[in-house]
Amino acid sequence: DKIQGEYDPKKMLIVGIGIDSPSNIRQFIETTIISYPIVLGGLGSNDINKMLGNPSGALPYTVIINAKGNITGRKLGKISEDELRKLIKEAI
Repeated sequence: DKIQGEYDPKKMLIVGIGIDSPSNIRQFIETTIISYPIVLGGLGSNDINKMLGNPSGALPYTVIINAKGNITGRKLGKISEDELRKLIKEAI
């Protein structure tokens, strides 16, 4: 949420993919302050993970996609704010 606020949403947008039941995702959104959209991937979202280069389906998983639609960065596991900023900077 903090990092999204540092960038013009026309140049960089964080999108969360909710990999859980719709009711659990709704509860998360209601109890967590976020300023970026969450799309419902559902419990069967492992295919999305695989498509984005995460064959294990392990979480958390971060993917950076540039304005041209190319994946420019990936990180499996927890990502620090500095790591995320670096990947974003490389993409934009």
